[in-house]
Amino acid sequence: MAFHRSDSEVRHEEIPWWMRRTASLCPIYHNSDVLLSWFAGEEALQLETLTDEEIIAGISSTVNCLLSQPEEPQVKSGTPELCNGNVKSAHRFVGSDVKFKKVLKSRWGTDPLFLGSYSYVAVGSSGDDLDTMAEPLPRESHEISTSPELQILFAGEGTHRTHYSTTHGAYFSGIREADRLLQHYDSV
Repeated sequence: MAFHRSDSEVRHEEIPWWMRRTASLCPIYHNSDVLLSWFAGEEALQLETLTDEEIIAGISSTVNCLLSQPEEPQVKSGTPELCNGNVKSAHRFVGSDVKFKKVLKSRWGTDPLFLGSYSYVAVGSSGDDLDTMAEPLPRESHEISTSPELQILFAGEGTHRTHYSTTHGAYFSGIREADRLLQHYDSV
């Protein structure tokens, strides 16, 4: 299904603008009753302002459009109407309308600790920069014969060299810092 404006009409007007720009809409596993959809930018911020009922209505209308079956092509003056070289068709719903029950959503856009993003390696950066962010404070000094007291440890997906921007990166970094504490207090 194409979510775009044609010259003569808006196709599937019942699909909200924010739903037309989703990065994906798929079950979390084969035959699941749970759908996962990713949104970014303006759409993600808009979703945070909507009620669960508004989101359910928008997703339900979208899925119902996706599950519709094409009818015969519309013909004007003996020639099928074309859109991007394909025959345009009307859609009708098959069976009963799909209704969703519940919405779970993040609020990363308005969360002051995230402000809508997760970590990434910027142009000109490298995994070495992530390793630097993961170093505890104060930094170890080779002049002191004993291990310095650890005051601040850093964990989180943004401190993992290979799994940044992932949940498992956050998990692995937590294990890394727990191991660091165990080794530190075992050597003190």
